[in-house]
Amino acid sequence: IDIADNTVTHCFKGIILQNCLRGRVQSNRIYLTLDNGINLTSVSGTGADGCESIVIAGNVVENAGHHGLACSGGKNNVFRDNVVKASWAAGFNGQHICNCDIVYNQFVGNNWKAHNGYSDTGENYAQVYIAGHDAIDQAATTTYLITVTDNQFVRCGNGSVGSSRLIYIPSEMLAANYPVAARRIIFGSNR
Repeated sequence: IDIADNTVTHCFKGIILQNCLRGRVQSNRIYLTLDNGINLTSVSGTGADGCESIVIAGNVVENAGHHGLACSGGKNNVFRDNVVKASWAAGFNGQHICNCDIVYNQFVGNNWKAHNGYSDTGENYAQVYIAGHDAIDQAATTTYLITVTDNQFVRCGNGSVGSSRLIYIPSEMLAANYPVAARRIIFGSNR
């Protein structure tokens, strides 16, 4: 898969890949969508399937009515060198993920509404929102949940919680619910 140099605008959803294996989504401009800007998703809605080894790089996502970047299920996906501006909810939302890298991105003014583009009030908690632990891959190659490093976060909004949060992981995401290998979160060098 190679999706590059496109403009996606004034539509319900941006770029969506479902259960895809290997590829790149790069150098695209996505703006004024009611839902997610770029979304890697799974048929099951859990970690049992989803995209694997997809690189999302060098894209600009502006004014997504839900999350700028999203990943549901899957493993070994990389989101790097993207600019995500003014997403109504999280700049990045990860559900039922493992071995996911969020590196060298710029997140500006995200999570600025208490609802999303189609009036749902959920998931407007932080710049990076991680949830879901169903059917995460138990293989030996699963070594961490997520890496969030070397990103820039500017003008973080309050979303539906009334205060600015960089990362939010709900309390039901207790470590006991994760496979042992997926209990690591690598977080650092963000500003």
